[in-house]
Amino acid sequence: MRVLVVLVIALSGYALNAQDFMMQGWYWDYPSENCGGLGIKWAANLQSRATTLGNAGFTYVWLPPPAKGGGECSVGYDPKDLYDLGDYGATRFGTRAQLNSLISALQSNGMEAVADVVYNHRDGGDYEDNPAVRNYIMNYPNVGNTCNNGITPYPINGKVRWRLPLGGATGNNAGDYYFKFSSASGGTGFHGRGYNLYFQTSQAGWLNMSDLSEVEPNGGGGCGEASTTITLGRNMLASIDAGGCTVDEFLVTLNPGDFNSSGDFLEIYVSQTGGDGTGVDIRPYHLYSAPRNANIINELALQTRTDFSNLPSGLGAMNYLNFKPNGIDATCLEGDWDFPYFFFDVDQRQSSTQDVYNEWSKWLIETAGFSGGLRMDAVKHFDPSMITNLLNYLSSEGIEPGMIVGEIFDSNTGSLNGWVNSVKSGLTANVDVRVFDFNLRSALKEACDQHYFNFFYDTRNVFNSGIVAAGADGFSSVTFVNNHDFRDTNEPVQDNPLLAYVYILTNNKVGLPCVFYPDFFGDQPPHYPATNMQAELTELMDLHRDFIFGATDHHYLNSFGTGYASSYLSGNANQCLIYQISGGPTGEDVVVAINFDDEPLRVDQQINLDNVPSGATFDDVIGNSAFPTAIVKTSPGGVTNSIYIDLPARSYSMWVQNSGVAPLPAALLDFQAKKNGSNVHLDWRTAQEEQLSHFQIERSQDGKTFNSVGKKTAVGNSQEEQTYSFLDQQLPRTGAERLYYRLVMVDVDGTEEISPVREVKLEKTQIQIWPNPVQEQLNISSQAPIKQVSVYSAAGQLIYQSKDGVSNYLDTSNWHPRHVSNHHCYGQRRTMEPKVYENVGCSINL
Repeated sequence: MRVLVVLVIALSGYALNAQDFMMQGWYWDYPSENCGGLGIKWAANLQSRATTLGNAGFTYVWLPPPAKGGGECSVGYDPKDLYDLGDYGATRFGTRAQLNSLISALQSNGMEAVADVVYNHRDGGDYEDNPAVRNYIMNYPNVGNTCNNGITPYPINGKVRWRLPLGGATGNNAGDYYFKFSSASGGTGFHGRGYNLYFQTSQAGWLNMSDLSEVEPNGGGGCGEASTTITLGRNMLASIDAGGCTVDEFLVTLNPGDFNSSGDFLEIYVSQTGGDGTGVDIRPYHLYSAPRNANIINELALQTRTDFSNLPSGLGAMNYLNFKPNGIDATCLEGDWDFPYFFFDVDQRQSSTQDVYNEWSKWLIETAGFSGGLRMDAVKHFDPSMITNLLNYLSSEGIEPGMIVGEIFDSNTGSLNGWVNSVKSGLTANVDVRVFDFNLRSALKEACDQHYFNFFYDTRNVFNSGIVAAGADGFSSVTFVNNHDFRDTNEPVQDNPLLAYVYILTNNKVGLPCVFYPDFFGDQPPHYPATNMQAELTELMDLHRDFIFGATDHHYLNSFGTGYASSYLSGNANQCLIYQISGGPTGEDVVVAINFDDEPLRVDQQINLDNVPSGATFDDVIGNSAFPTAIVKTSPGGVTNSIYIDLPARSYSMWVQNSGVAPLPAALLDFQAKKNGSNVHLDWRTAQEEQLSHFQIERSQDGKTFNSVGKKTAVGNSQEEQTYSFLDQQLPRTGAERLYYRLVMVDVDGTEEISPVREVKLEKTQIQIWPNPVQEQLNISSQAPIKQVSVYSAAGQLIYQSKDGVSNYLDTSNWHPRHVSNHHCYGQRRTMEPKVYENVGCSINL
């Protein structure tokens, strides 16, 4: 039996805009109601800016970590309840209702919210017995004999407590208890380091008295030395012994009124003085109970705050097995992946950990409204395969967000590109995996701030900086100038950061630009210069969309050894960036010049003539130069095919080639393209039309070669807003990941003008159909929901059509062969094995 099966797939995950721009919509210690003096929560403040951000052209807004941290004023990098986004008391950002209102406002203004997610660590769980950490501390450094390159003591400060049961049936009643402490390793590097002990019970707590100090020697019994007496509720300062018995013995006397005789605990808190706890390997190794005349060290439990099962949301549960060390996989707590930099270090290797973060990420995107995607914090500190698995899981659930970006606070391009490549290894999800380009940011800061810190910096190094210059593609990078991590003295860009923004907002080769909220709106966090670049940045984004988006060729005219001649009348090549961009949406070349010098830039600069005729005119579309136009000619100094650039000190401008085309036959207000099921829907508006004949709709798979896919007759002459739409129903079946659309506006006299290009990101949808040939039952499996299955004979006669979607199989036992079809589905061979198709619609020969 041979039938023709047509699958119509409902798809999700697409790009709505020709050029994406991201706003980091917050900064460290941003003011908020009850936190820093702002009268409203930050979410409400940001909502009031949504229209401004949308009009400026932002498509993504990166929000701070949404999960509840340690308190209302926490910035959010100490996540506790992953599913509490202000549902059970406001976060610093706001309440859940305020977050929802903000996200709705962003979406109404053409933007999507991006969640800042922390997969590396958690904090604030309940105390629980942790035998794995107890074993690690007691037996340091013998952790499976795997630590060849060093080992780190567990960070005891604020993360552990020892607990001895008292009263009841324990036998641990009133009397004397002798605790022996020593270095677990005996390593000389720990000798002499200070530590603090604090003992309490439910009945004897903090006395608010001055600290006590141990009295040496205090090795106690077995050493022929005295013990140091500890008082409940009072700190005891001690140090790891380097000589003698290398033992500190402390005597605690429990009186009947010091604890609840029906059941209580002696709690012991140990910390490192003057450190984070990883600088001492102190441990209790012997505990003598006088009431029982026995060593009861095995009854002394160690607890960590790693129980996340009793949270308000009731979701996202974890326990000590999800954190390092857990006794499952050996760890030395060393290196980027294992050192406990922040709070409780999550063990991403555990399948239960992966499951928690998979479900949480899905919930954030699908339910909480973070449809833009995920900004992933501190990805340097765990195995990239965790992110690969996460993205593949999301894809299997039909989720492939537009923004996936990891934060590696490292300016080494090898580290940055290495992480992207590692995540991509084994990746089946159709997403762009990006990383923040700290290397390019470092070069831009050097260029801007050289007058503060490095007078000899050659700004042309910027051309050779960043992960794209090191071999990555632009879809792997998010570029930026400042962010929340730069908050100490001289860390933010100090001297005219606008010049750095000019580069990332005009050079589409280097990645997707991210703008920092204070730089845009003029907020001034500590150590930041006073800036308000809203007008300039908005203008740059407009120009990018109109003239630069999709540009394919980039010529760094004054870079090292490019071969383009120049003659400097003022300024110097090592204090400026001059580059030419070709292949943008209008086909007109663009020249950008940025002058970082304290003196004017006056130069005859030779340009590339691949797309520019000699004698062509370039218009200064920003207006910062001394002259409104620049003409390609031989300069008075003999530089052929050059334009004259005249810029003030610390300034910039942009010139666009004048194509000689008549004024636009229509003033285009808006042009959008978006995925709609298995089609692409185009919408555009004009403000006025004059002698306009029609719109030719053109499509491209590579952003370079465009072909007509339709035509729309124009109103023709109008001073009022006109609205048009077009549905592209014949998408190519070549496995393209992106499609590009543009409008050709044709005047009645044949004059044409081309609109900006709009990009649509497609989703690869895998469909499995078997067996082949089929007799009784046709099995269908798809990553995306199937809206309808239609079965036709070879003559085109409809045999079967589902009404309300389909299950994963069709009963074909009652079907009768009618005609034989000779059509094939992209080279499919007759086989009994399931075949995989990556197509939106597929005619399959069964």
